[in-house]
Amino acid sequence: MAREYRGARNVESLKRFMLRMLDDSVRVFDTRDEREAIMKDLDCSTGCIIGSFVSAGDGPHQEFVELANMLRDDCKFMATFGGTQDTLTYTDGVNETPFKASLEGDEGVNALRGWIVNTCPPRS
Repeated sequence: MAREYRGARNVESLKRFMLRMLDDSVRVFDTRDEREAIMKDLDCSTGCIIGSFVSAGDGPHQEFVELANMLRDDCKFMATFGGTQDTLTYTDGVNETPFKASLEGDEGVNALRGWIVNTCPPRS
């Protein structure tokens, strides 16, 4: 999906683009099987960020969703809830790289932004 519309100038093409832009940029899963199915569907070989959050709507989760919306063209995002702490992991479907900084406060938000931008370089 492009950051701006560069497709055909007709109603149906523009409608499809707008509907994709309105889709959730974070896919939510509850079980390991759901996670594997979503990873196959998203083709995580190009990179996925998986967030595990204590609860939906808390500060780190909100920041994750905001970043997912901004970077939806560069990386795919998945989330689950109910953990004992907020964690993030990047995976290419084979290897996993955890985010090692705190997600709390302004420093955590800035570190998270930098990590995601560096982990998911823009696609050409």
